[in-house]
Amino acid sequence: MPNVLIANADFVGVPQDLAEAFVVASNGSFHIQRIALDERPFLEMTTRAGAGFEAEGMEPYRASEGLVLHAPKIARQSLEEVESFFRAVYDSHHSEAIVLLYHTPAQGGLWRFVAPEQTVTGGHCDWTSPGPAPTGWFLAGSFHSHGRMGAFHSGTDDHDEMSWNGVHVTVGKIDSPRPEYACSVVFGGKRHRVELEDLVAPSMPVSFPEGWLGQVRKYVPPPATLIGRTPTHRGGRSAHKSRFQGGRHEE
Repeated sequence: MPNVLIANADFVGVPQDLAEAFVVASNGSFHIQRIALDERPFLEMTTRAGAGFEAEGMEPYRASEGLVLHAPKIARQSLEEVESFFRAVYDSHHSEAIVLLYHTPAQGGLWRFVAPEQTVTGGHCDWTSPGPAPTGWFLAGSFHSHGRMGAFHSGTDDHDEMSWNGVHVTVGKIDSPRPEYACSVVFGGKRHRVELEDLVAPSMPVSFPEGWLGQVRKYVPPPATLIGRTPTHRGGRSAHKSRFQGGRHEE
């Protein structure tokens, strides 16, 4: 039976070693389910289970409802390596491909991609497990390509992934400069859609040595020099006069 915790003055949160618990609070009752890696939370789902309990000393439960992935984001460079691999497979075989995603909670959380042995066709990919993960690492999901097709989770994907808790991403239109992504986190037999930005870190800005800017200056043209004589003016009229006499123009 799951642990039942009361959100009162002594409540400090759900202990990390609990895989499942109910929290009764003034703002509702909540069901917490967790998957831990190396005794540390990896996936956590919080759902509202019922009404709250108003009583003296009761406090609200302030955790967000929904799914939380307790891990840092995947490095953008790693994603670009995966894209490059999928493109190379498509160029050679016009097929799908897959890489496996591993995670370790050590050192603040790290990710690693591994390409398993696989047999591919235009619309299918059979892969062989590479065996047990290295000590401290866990098989945490997969990225697979759909070749030139768009990115979506097919019926085959649902069949393969619904019992596999973790991160699962489909990459489509791999032959284009900007592939498409369909991203999800599977937990307890349900697929939860997420955005690529929820899983992958943004591109890091490229910098340069600060002193380089001091080596650059904008070109300023020299002052203009006037050539020739400037006409003089008297009383607002030109000193160069013309006289008209009897219809003739005299200079």
